[in-house]
Amino acid sequence: MKRANKVSNGIEQRDAAVRAGANGAVTLVFKDGHLRMPSDGDSKIRDSAGVIKQMVGNFRPDEDDVIVIAGADTGRLAEDAARTAAWTLLK
Repeated sequence: MKRANKVSNGIEQRDAAVRAGANGAVTLVFKDGHLRMPSDGDSKIRDSAGVIKQMVGNFRPDEDDVIVIAGADTGRLAEDAARTAAWTLLK
């Protein structure tokens, strides 16, 4: 989803996910070939034991794509919360 320009710091997406039942959520943007956390001064995320590399390999984001990851008590609730957070990017 090429909506990186719609993400200011990820708080709006996190709050939407929590209102939808998530325990928490993180929003990542893909810029300049790297996943970045916008709330962290838009800095690159350091590769933690290959997790970031694996995420990029699995999701295959394009420039300016956004990834929202939500955690909840059930998989279904986490998916619904991530979708709700993504809706904030479509406004």
